[in-house]
Amino acid sequence: MKPIGPMRSIKTVGDIRRLSPEQLQQLQYQRLHKLVDYARRNSPYWQELLQDLPEGFTLADLPITRKGDLAQQFERCITDPKVTLAGLQEFMQSPENIGKMFLGKYLPVTTSGTTSRPALLLLDENALSFLTALGVKRLDISKEALRKALKNGGRTAGIQSTSGFYSSNCLIRLRQLRHPLQSGRFRIVPAALSPWEQAAMLNRYKPSNISAHPSLLWRLINASRDTLSCRPAMVVTSGETLFPHQRQAIEAAFPGCQLLSNYVSAEGGLIATQCATGNYHLNSDCVILEPVNRDLTPTPPGELSWGVLVTNLSNFIQPVIRYLLEDRVRFLPESCSCGNILPPFQLEGRADETLLLPSHGGIVEILPREIVEVFASLPSVEEFQLVQTGGRELDLRLALREGVDPAQGLLEAQARLADFLRGRGVRVEIHLSSHRPAPLPHGGKFQPVCREWTKTIFEREEPSCVTQY
Repeated sequence: MKPIGPMRSIKTVGDIRRLSPEQLQQLQYQRLHKLVDYARRNSPYWQELLQDLPEGFTLADLPITRKGDLAQQFERCITDPKVTLAGLQEFMQSPENIGKMFLGKYLPVTTSGTTSRPALLLLDENALSFLTALGVKRLDISKEALRKALKNGGRTAGIQSTSGFYSSNCLIRLRQLRHPLQSGRFRIVPAALSPWEQAAMLNRYKPSNISAHPSLLWRLINASRDTLSCRPAMVVTSGETLFPHQRQAIEAAFPGCQLLSNYVSAEGGLIATQCATGNYHLNSDCVILEPVNRDLTPTPPGELSWGVLVTNLSNFIQPVIRYLLEDRVRFLPESCSCGNILPPFQLEGRADETLLLPSHGGIVEILPREIVEVFASLPSVEEFQLVQTGGRELDLRLALREGVDPAQGLLEAQARLADFLRGRGVRVEIHLSSHRPAPLPHGGKFQPVCREWTKTIFEREEPSCVTQY
């Protein structure tokens, strides 16, 4: 597959605002058929899976795929027979190959492994060109922020994991390798450093732009707000839900900065960017995103989905077609007031961040932002993590602010959570854990609310509990 190239992709992406919704849909349809036709011709897996696909197929005619399917059939899914799993794994054994192209043509990356084992993906030059173009053209950067960034040298600092082939790590390293004369404009601040060490690096580097997961910025600001002196023009978050209290803290720590948020995944690329109203706008010329219910039927506009099916229209080496992600979205039934023609939606986090708790009327869903709001109102709590470990069991992990009495702070937080849950008609056990809040072991992502327990049928009998609310 001949790549489109960076300059042409930037022009193509930039021209999208001139299209009508009907023309945009037609462009998406053409790119979908191009991707599917290429996959059928060059991938044994897709050739077999799509052998009965009608000529004038629609999106609904295509099968749904999952991470396990593509992992087990890795070599058969790839459209270049020169790619072997053994060769790729050997290539990735060396940390020196982070950001380098496998076989000189494909960038290997892994996901953060939010649900289980990280997925292994290859990105071709076409996908990389569109990633660059979308980053240049779709971010809603103000003229003032752009002016300040350029005046300060346009330096970017990324706070992220440096220990693996995570996509953000690989993309920055690739940029440094391809543009060595500009490598000083890109600096990685290791997520493994303490917040004080990160603050010192940022103060010395004085970046115009900082990119990071919201939770990493939140930790940095909480621990080093008195010593953090850099003044970036822009802060760009991705990889996690940006909660309101995090937004307020980031904007207070970096006065005058423009705070932007992206919806990004290794499988789908730069799926959407957030506008000034707080809505995300789907890059529907490059990505198809279908909201689905738990039974994988379509979720109507205005309703919260259980997951999404993502189709990446720009990556031909490893086609991602109707690939299930457990990200919860709500597509808006009307256009966004910001004037952007791209489809608007709201992002509510992942399905495994939604608590499923029993009440007298059945099962109650508690969204992560609801739990975040409970603890954001407690000045004694610096950071929390709430883990559902059973049908009626919650594990509460807390980090309290300096000077707070530990016993009083823990009991206050436990009581506040219990009051909220009682108001929702929920009866559960809340255990105060000795563990501190901690990010996931892969990629540095942090889930303030998560569900380790996946059972879908709740026992009706009373549990034997220590403390029940």
